[in-house]
Amino acid sequence: MSKLNDPVLAHRATLTVLALLVFAIALNATGLFSPKVPTSAKVAHLIGLVPTAFFVAAIWMVALAAKAIARGHAKEAVLARLTGRLGVCLFLGGLAFVFLQPLLLNVFVGRWSGYAVFDIPAITLGCLGILLTLVAHILRQAADVRRELDEIL
Repeated sequence: MSKLNDPVLAHRATLTVLALLVFAIALNATGLFSPKVPTSAKVAHLIGLVPTAFFVAAIWMVALAAKAIARGHAKEAVLARLTGRLGVCLFLGGLAFVFLQPLLLNVFVGRWSGYAVFDIPAITLGCLGILLTLVAHILRQAADVRRELDEIL
């Protein structure tokens, strides 16, 4: 197996990306503890982290899938689960960015920016999430058919 296809390396690389991302989020959140920052700005910052939580969860799902493959679990089943979970995380993250974040900013900060934020990357990630969820269904069916064929043979 080449180094690029090694699931252990993929797991470690994904964990490294996840750790760096969480570190960057933590550095960005240091203003939350400053007494000079107004409360409304702190609340707005926390609301801005809502979509981020879904996207970080998507990266975590990739790490879990790489770990499961490295432990020898069936690749078809792991990839079907990963694709479904990744799709849900990306869809919810895009949805939270486009619709939930403006709503929460209006409710908690009083900053009205409309019912939705027209953000092309977030909308694209949401659409990819829907697509991945559909692909996961197909992958699950293929894994079931393969399992049945293996039982016959």
